[in-house]
Amino acid sequence: MKKFTRQKNGVLQIEIINSSGKKEMLELGGFQDLKIDLDITKKDVFSGDGFFPMDTTGVNKSIKALATNLEIYLDAIRILHESLESAQRDSSSIKIKTFDNKMHLLLYPVKVIHKRPYNHNDKILKNMEIELYTCTIENVFLMDKQKNIAIASEVRLRILGQSNVCRIKFYS
Repeated sequence: MKKFTRQKNGVLQIEIINSSGKKEMLELGGFQDLKIDLDITKKDVFSGDGFFPMDTTGVNKSIKALATNLEIYLDAIRILHESLESAQRDSSSIKIKTFDNKMHLLLYPVKVIHKRPYNHNDKILKNMEIELYTCTIENVFLMDKQKNIAIASEVRLRILGQSNVCRIKFYS
């Protein structure tokens, strides 16, 4: 995996085809924090003339994710473009428009990995890793050409898929 190392809690990755034709993961950027909202609307199921529900079912489910202090590495975007061109792949996975030192960016699909320490039983510090398998990012970023990055304070991640959308791992 090609890395552009900066100190962040989370990373964005995308699969590319390298010059030798092999698939590899490219680190596109990093972010500070990941906020995930889960929303489930429940509906009671009644039977016959009963006053109490027999069961409860989930009617509407949604997941919203928000990454804060996101940085996209402009060198990684250049490598992604080169990979798409050399492999003669559909370049609809990335769209970039630049205007007035701003960049409107659409990336699809990206993998989001967030690592964060947490307190277990108020005493033991453990680590947690959340991985969102496929997301899209569409946002306007401010370009900092001196640092060779594009920055956004908050970016909404659109999670794709209905099942198997994430993995949560706890470790010491």
